[in-house]
Amino acid sequence: MLDLYRYQLPFKKPFTTGVGTFKYREGLILRYHSSDIDLVSEVAPLPDFSKESLQQAETNLISNKQQIDNFLTRKFTPAELSSWISDQSKYPSVDFGLSSLGLSIISVREQKPLHSILKLIPSSSLKVNAVLGKSNQESFLSHARALITQGFKVLKCKVTANPGHLPNSLKTLAKDHLDISFRLDANRSWPAADISELSSHFRNLPVEYIEEPCPTESIEQFDSVASNCIFPVAADEILAELGLQRVINHFKSDPYLIIKPALHGNLMDLFATLRSRDHLEDKVIFTTALESAIGTRMIATAASMTGSKINAHGLNTRSLFHQNLADENALNDCIFMLQPDYVSWYSFQSINQSFLRPVR
Repeated sequence: MLDLYRYQLPFKKPFTTGVGTFKYREGLILRYHSSDIDLVSEVAPLPDFSKESLQQAETNLISNKQQIDNFLTRKFTPAELSSWISDQSKYPSVDFGLSSLGLSIISVREQKPLHSILKLIPSSSLKVNAVLGKSNQESFLSHARALITQGFKVLKCKVTANPGHLPNSLKTLAKDHLDISFRLDANRSWPAADISELSSHFRNLPVEYIEEPCPTESIEQFDSVASNCIFPVAADEILAELGLQRVINHFKSDPYLIIKPALHGNLMDLFATLRSRDHLEDKVIFTTALESAIGTRMIATAASMTGSKINAHGLNTRSLFHQNLADENALNDCIFMLQPDYVSWYSFQSINQSFLRPVR
């Protein structure tokens, strides 16, 4: 039987997007239970990033609850699950949650880890990057040094068209810590005409890539930006906007690919697309859309199978919340450890149910 719950997790600090400031992360938990199965997955559109709202996702799931229940109750294969989701697809976050739940059910029924079922080779651990927001130089350096002390080797830094102290701060950190690297997230804030000049501020620094430096409306524009930037670039929003398959088929450049699975939907489609471009493997970086521990574990499992095995992923979501729906199985903040049997799912009994409110 399928049950739906809403959750609300308080952020340690308010989270601001173009549509407002949020004190809580809200989402839906899908629970499927029978005589021998009791599993959960997550559907959590992120305001200003997802195309659909939480209310739209909830309404869709309520209206299709009986159909979903009927499908999950019978035995099915990953291919049948993928086809069924594609036939009734409407919202990416719902497709992600249903494919996560369906794959977890198959794993439990067959008593096999997902990588074995899907014939993929996983990593047992994943490097994780830390994120630094905008602040004055003193606070920035203090926070960065604290993260480095915790063991983080990759620091993702927010940067605008006015870099301010950031170039000098990164030079200071790089001089003191020879084994760290940086990722710059411009969030489309740089004017296209200034890409070369702005990226040159960080010349000779260990910058892995600059994420979406400026707005682009086509693959051709993105390739032009990539050719004018002195560092590699990373594609993020454009992947969901234009379609991952279309984008990677037509890029002239080979950018890093920032994959937020909940924005792409059906996990089987995502795996198939990434597997068709094995030469990009080390440039595939998985990151959350600020999901709870439930969604994060499935994203980490996906990253272990089809993401980079040498580069860090954006899985440090738990640091944003006062409490989470479950304890993430990480060895420490900078390494995400997958369990020896690669369990990608949580049971309903293993999560903090005090945060849940049933959806009728």
